[in-house]
Amino acid sequence: MTVDEVGADEPGWDVGPDDESGVVVGYGENLSSSPLRRGPAASAAASLTALRPTAASSPHSSRRATVSAGGIEAVAPVTRYLRRPSAYLGSPGARAPVTSRIRERGGSTLIRHRARIARMASIDARMLGERIRDARKRAGMSQEDLGQAVGLERTVVNKIEGGVRRVTALELADIAGALGVRMFTFFEDPVPALVSHRSSQGLDTVDSQIDALLANLAGEVEFVDSLGVLELDLAAADAVARAGITPPSTNSEAEALATKARALMELSEDEPICRLSDTVAALGLLAFSRNIGKDTADAGTILLRRGGVSLVNSHMKVGRRRLALAHELGHYLVADDYTIDWRVSWHSASDAPMESRFDRFARALLLPRTAFRREWQKKVEQYEVRNAAILLASEFRVDMATLATRLRELDLTDGETSSAVREFRTTQTDIVELNLNVPIEELEGTSIPRGFALAVLRLVRDERISRDRALELLQGTFDESDLPHVRARRVDEIWRFVS
Repeated sequence: MTVDEVGADEPGWDVGPDDESGVVVGYGENLSSSPLRRGPAASAAASLTALRPTAASSPHSSRRATVSAGGIEAVAPVTRYLRRPSAYLGSPGARAPVTSRIRERGGSTLIRHRARIARMASIDARMLGERIRDARKRAGMSQEDLGQAVGLERTVVNKIEGGVRRVTALELADIAGALGVRMFTFFEDPVPALVSHRSSQGLDTVDSQIDALLANLAGEVEFVDSLGVLELDLAAADAVARAGITPPSTNSEAEALATKARALMELSEDEPICRLSDTVAALGLLAFSRNIGKDTADAGTILLRRGGVSLVNSHMKVGRRRLALAHELGHYLVADDYTIDWRVSWHSASDAPMESRFDRFARALLLPRTAFRREWQKKVEQYEVRNAAILLASEFRVDMATLATRLRELDLTDGETSSAVREFRTTQTDIVELNLNVPIEELEGTSIPRGFALAVLRLVRDERISRDRALELLQGTFDESDLPHVRARRVDEIWRFVS
């Protein structure tokens, strides 16, 4: 493990009480194999805020250190530290230390001490206990259930949640694992949209599957964004804020909003949107997909401090997935904090007028009025209705139900023809005889937005996160062998960074 200093603005690291024992900059034989691996290495290292080696030693020796921070106490092995005046990170009266980078066997983690340690220092055992309790309730577990999962008595869990008993770092890691959350979430404030949603739902409400996934994705994106990676490009959301978009109150306004969205994404008024997930990223909306089953929500969206995250249920076919994402874009454009949508396009104007208008927006975005009207009339003249419908559905990448509804709302067909179109299905014969373009499936299975993947790969190349952490962020879409290789470090290179 080697260490380098970046942004050091406090000479000599004179950042805390005088102590000759030195500043600990690492713990464990390997961060990626530490018992704390359930949290990202940056957060885990930030969580262990006051590492005190038991005795001074050389930079290459191994010692044990007492850990105390944010309601956590533990003893952890320490493998590397520098002989510098000690900095008690997060301790009362201590100043924020320099930003440090810890390298671990071909990967590194940038620890942004200033922000993270400041937050850690503000969390005591009572607040930590409350966050554990809230996470337990959202997971639908009782104190007895949680205790059994982590090997603690129910009374001990009760005391931890009440702030009476401190929790050890290893216990907290086990608790996070049992609750299906990352350990750093106990020390980070959730995005405001998530706080608002949970408050509206009530403290005892169990998170649905999509709620839990959205919360996790929001945390992961915010983590990557906090590292300042340009590839993520959430600054693109500024264009939406400047546009001053308001919710549509009529179908005509929904159509106009679709035209405006196309302009913001630098699309012409009539071109098909080939890769919708890439296109919405140009506005700061990151679209993920996951197969969460048939009888659950189609999609959901949460606003971040910059940009937003949408999750689409990939159990649906591609046309329905794209329609759901277009619907979520509507919510994002009008700055809806948090939305979960069921059965997109089935909303009636009387029962759910706003959702119905977002359905109209989604259809208008994917099938723009002028181009769709022109292409339909041209193809009906050349082919019979079935072939015309199949060609247009393929060109604009929509399902037949969406095509049929759009035909009807633009008065291009009567009710009988629209119903017939809804039942058409594309066959292999159609693909061959009509020479249809069959693109790669969009939002299929588990997928992540390209910008997010590029950002994670950049962090790996720059050795700012471990390879294990990168694979977690990439959600199984990459294998270890797919990750970029980084230069092996020599042991003596540490002396380039410290003296």
